[in-house]
Amino acid sequence: MVFRSTSIKGSFIQYFFFSSRRRHTNSYEVTGVQTCALPISIHNLSELTNTLHAIGQKVHLETSGVFPICGDFDWITLSPKRWKLPLTENVASANEFKLIIDRPSAIDEYVTALTERGADLSAESIVWLHPEWSQHSNPDVLNAITEWIKAHGAPYRAGWQHHKNYAADLMDPRSAPAAPLGGKPEQGF
Repeated sequence: MVFRSTSIKGSFIQYFFFSSRRRHTNSYEVTGVQTCALPISIHNLSELTNTLHAIGQKVHLETSGVFPICGDFDWITLSPKRWKLPLTENVASANEFKLIIDRPSAIDEYVTALTERGADLSAESIVWLHPEWSQHSNPDVLNAITEWIKAHGAPYRAGWQHHKNYAADLMDPRSAPAAPLGGKPEQGF
């Protein structure tokens, strides 16, 4: 892992690159994950994406979509949050959606919000349903995800927030305090 900081037109941006000696990295993900506590998409990332494209790299963005997306991304994952829903133009630009489900009714709430913003949720789309980490053992949430997928089929898929197992946000002293949707911060979720 390589940690970098840069200043783009007066804005300070921190980003991580993960790589392996055995495999060459051919893509990068830009995200405002909890460890950075930074809504990365508020910045114009054109310089970063252009630089990575110039050396033959693909660039993937994961965002809540609440700010205009500035940069040339090869793939956009939109993960909306109910307290501030995504901009319509970002919904239209998304290649896939990642919905974090903290209660059974959340699936319908997010699907309705995305549809109202023009999302194409046809069988050709990709919509991941991830249990929110504090609910990852809640049978009501897990059953709601399972039943939704059984009832609606494609484009819905069950997912899991694997990165939470590493508790990276708890190990990094630069991290913002945990702000789960009803979790237990002392246990890392």
